[in-house]
Amino acid sequence: MQDVGEESEPLDPDRSTTRDEFTELLNAARNRAGLSYAGVERAAKRLPPRSGHQPSLARSTLSDMLTGKRAPNKTNLEIYLLVCGIAEEDLPRWMEARKRVWETAPKPDPKAPPKYRFRTVLITSASALALGAAAGATAVLLLTTPDPARGTGEPLVPLQVATYNWTHWTPDPLAETRAGEIWPGTHAVACWTTGVRYTWIDEAGTTRGTSDTWLRLATDYYGNRNVYISDLMLAPTPKPAQSLLPKCP
Repeated sequence: MQDVGEESEPLDPDRSTTRDEFTELLNAARNRAGLSYAGVERAAKRLPPRSGHQPSLARSTLSDMLTGKRAPNKTNLEIYLLVCGIAEEDLPRWMEARKRVWETAPKPDPKAPPKYRFRTVLITSASALALGAAAGATAVLLLTTPDPARGTGEPLVPLQVATYNWTHWTPDPLAETRAGEIWPGTHAVACWTTGVRYTWIDEAGTTRGTSDTWLRLATDYYGNRNVYISDLMLAPTPKPAQSLLPKCP
């Protein structure tokens, strides 16, 4: 993994030798700019026209770019870098790094095993039966080995996240503890803990709730392990998250 340096140091694409390192730099640029995916989308639309076209970046394009799923095309990469505050005169260096890692570097093994997988198992314990009953089923979906969050075969609980938001290295909403992002969908949750109280205010300025309960995820969207989100990010559940999860040690 490439050392992206302190916040005050410029990001150096010339040092990228692999796709993972280049992708890490792209994410570092966005994190330094303090932008969410939605923020990048909005900022792109505010850029002046380039080559007669109004810049834009779809969220799916950002996802592919920032997870290293596929090579970003040059136009999208330029727009992204400008949104993140990279100077126009530095763009050629980034384009060269893109070419170096995506057009000449070895391709990753498509048969590499996933970090984790889901399977359905029958619940036998009383507490698990209660969880199954709450879901209206006799079996629930659990996460099994390999387990990035615990390093054991102990199952994790899949819960539905309802909104985009930051993940944090510690159970608090501070900007300096941001790790990555979480997207809506099913995510593997390890446990809950009490942390700094978080008040969720949406983009319209409406207060959506307040809570000091934080959930530890197996991984976030960028593969960061053991990161936290507020329980306010969950879709409504029949029971509070604390009753569905163990408390973090």
